[in-house]
Amino acid sequence: MNLAAKAEILPENVIVIKEQDASLITDLSTEAYIIVPSYGEISTVKYTLSENAAVSISISDPNGNNWILLENETQSKGEHSAEWHGINADGKLVWPLTKTQNYYGYISEMPEGDYTVEISAESKASGITAVKRANIHVYR
Repeated sequence: MNLAAKAEILPENVIVIKEQDASLITDLSTEAYIIVPSYGEISTVKYTLSENAAVSISISDPNGNNWILLENETQSKGEHSAEWHGINADGKLVWPLTKTQNYYGYISEMPEGDYTVEISAESKASGITAVKRANIHVYR
C-alpha cells in the first residue's frame, strides 16, 4: 500500500505525521499483459480514479528509454483506459522490423522484455498524489 505523509509543526514544536491513503489510482491493469507487436497487438492500460485528478502515463522499455503516453490530462472520478500502440516519443513504432536471415525472415530492433507503465495522478481538490506501475511483456 502506498501512503503519502504530510508533516505539520504545531506551536509546541511537536511533529505529527498524517497518513493519507494514496489510493487515488485503483484497479490498475494492462490487457493484454503479453503482446507480440510484430503481429500488430496492442495493450490497454485500465485504471480507476477515486476522485478528479490530473493524470500522466509514461512507458519505459527494458533499456530505460521513456516516453509519454498521456501528460497532465484532467480526468474525472471513475474508470479510464488508454491504449498503447507501441508508439515512442518520436511517434514511431517501437518495434521497427528489419529484414534478416532468421526463421521468420524479420527481427525486431526493439528490446524484448518487460515494459513499465507508470501512472501518476494529482488531485487538485485534496492535494493527494499517487504513482502506480504495471508491466507489459513484449515479445518479438
